[in-house]
This record gives sequence, C-alpha cells and structure tokens, in this order.
Amino acid sequence: MKSLAQEVIEYALVSSTVGKLKIQKKNGGWFKTRGQINVLLTAPFGVGKSAFFKTVEEADLGEIITDYTMPGLLGTIKKSGEVIKGQIIRTAGKTTVIDEFQKFGKKEKEALLSLMEDQFYTRIMGYKIAVPVVEKGKFYRLEARENFFRVEVRSSFLIGAMYFHKRTTEDKALMSRTFPLILDVTAKDAYRTFLEGNSLRYDPKIAKYREKLTDLDVEVPYKVANYLVRQYEQYATNYQLETGFIMRGLTEISRIAGIMALLNGSTEVTVDEIDRAMRFVPLQMLGYNLNSLTPATIEVYTAIVEAKDGINQSELISKTGLPRMTVFRAIKELLLKELVEQIKVGRKVYYYPRRGDE
Repeated sequence: MKSLAQEVIEYALVSSTVGKLKIQKKNGGWFKTRGQINVLLTAPFGVGKSAFFKTVEEADLGEIITDYTMPGLLGTIKKSGEVIKGQIIRTAGKTTVIDEFQKFGKKEKEALLSLMEDQFYTRIMGYKIAVPVVEKGKFYRLEARENFFRVEVRSSFLIGAMYFHKRTTEDKALMSRTFPLILDVTAKDAYRTFLEGNSLRYDPKIAKYREKLTDLDVEVPYKVANYLVRQYEQYATNYQLETGFIMRGLTEISRIAGIMALLNGSTEVTVDEIDRAMRFVPLQMLGYNLNSLTPATIEVYTAIVEAKDGINQSELISKTGLPRMTVFRAIKELLLKELVEQIKVGRKVYYYPRRGDE
C-alpha cells in the first residue's frame, strides 16, 4: 500500500516534464500556470530523507544541488558572450533536489523561489555583453543580451529541511510554492527503518511516466474548478488556514488532479480526479499549519482513506502490517487532529476520514 506521502512525492517526480496547467475562469478565460508539483519535505534526521534524495539522484530522476553560489547555481556569461552553465541546467526535465534550503543566501533563495514558481530567473550583470546569446536545450533556455542573463528551466522541486518555522516572508514564499509534508519520527520509526528500510520510496516506472507526459498541457474546466472550490472550502472550515495559502492550495490540488488525468490518458480534469486528489487536502492543510504526522500515522490514515466502507483496528493492523500499539497510537493522533472520525457498530468501532463540515 502506498502512503499518501509516498504518492504525492511520486506525482512531483512524474510532473517534471509536463507542460502547463490551465484553469478555466467563469468568463471563459484561462489561468495558466506551471504543471509541475513541488514538495517541501520537513523531517528530523532519522527518517531517511537524505538517503531517499540520494536514491532519486542515483536513478537519474533528479539532481541534488550542491553549489550554493549564484554563478554555480544559475550559471553566468562572460563579456565575450561565453556561457558558463550552472548546476540548475542539469535538473532540466528532472527534479531539482535541495536537501537544505536554509543553506542558500538571500539572493540565491530569491532565484530558487522564482524558478520554482515561474520557471525563470533574470540576473542583472555588472557589465554589457558584447555578443548576444540564445541557447536552447530540452527543458531549458538561456538568453543573454545587454546586461542581463536569463535562465529558464522546467523541472519539479523536492526541498528538504530538518525544521521549518514559517517566520519570514521567504519561509512563507517557499511553503506557498510547494506541497508541505511535515513528518515527525519516533523511536519506533527509527527501529522500523533500520529493520525494514526507508519508508520514503518511489515507483521505478517514474522515468517512463515522465516520457509519456512530456510537454502535455492539462485543463480544468470551470465546472470542475467550481466543484473543487466547494469541496476545498468544506475541509478549510476545520483548519485555521491563512488566506494567502487558499489560492495556492487550490492550485496545488489542481496540479495533482491534472497529473492523475494525464496518467489516465486525458488532458482534461474531471470531478473523479478532483475527488481522488481531495485525499491529500488534510495533509496539505496540516503542513501549512506546521503540524506533523509520523510516517506510520500517515500509513494508517491512508488505509482509512482508502477504505470506502470504513475500517476497524484489526483490519488496519492487517492492511498496514504495523504493530497493534503503533496503530492504536496512530488512531489516537488522527482523532486528536480531527482527521478521522469513529462510528461504533455493535461491538466494533469503524474509522472514516473526516470529509469536512457541510
């Protein structure tokens, strides 16, 4: 069983090559934005975050950024017109992996935030370039003339951090450009990781999916967008969500639904994909509010979400393969955070995902 955390990370990896997401407005116009899904993975050491990032790079699905300087990251151009490519170019068509966003300076952070949202950044040079340059590659473009150097790169982003406080404007800007997964780790999780391996995994067919979706745009018709807003609003009543995250959150769920549609062979999102994507909303809203869940708790929550007719504790143990006490603690946490509700039928208690208040 894939956990919701694993699934959203896979959607991010798959999305790196897609085209645009187009959301139809009431007046018939279209809001166009990136189709890529970015994920912010916040977890303390011991959850296997860095090891997972390494496997992504080793499979050639992504590139771990190791140069934190502006020239090293974005590249530069000499007065003569000679282009020096930065490390970000190697992530084109793949996933840009950053293990610690906090290591970058202010200007480098601004550049990364621009690339994450708009997929380009323009550097103003301290001199004029003698020979204008335009260089195009698959999923990237470089342009230099006068005193500016513009870098365009299409990739998804996987950002890691050991902690996150959402105190600064930069922090909020980063979170607003990602799907935030805030993980906690217990001693039991550490023992389990040692014995069973990393719980952060991905489908080995990711590369094939990327190729299948290359350059495809996906549309969200107005009626479907309106349906999403109504559903999202019901969930939002359970959380004190900052207004600035609502538009971002809706767009991110649209992107997930868009990737689902494309994988199903359609370039148009339907209500079915929206319903499927809504499973991620509680995790998203918890992340926006910096509330964490352990990997085991997310597995239990996933099993509850996937059970159409409810599921009891014995069935959860069988479905997840987790120890009884781990499942018990996960249920207690999910009830406390109002992610699930329980209904007693005879002597048994069944658990259901909380859908939001009508």
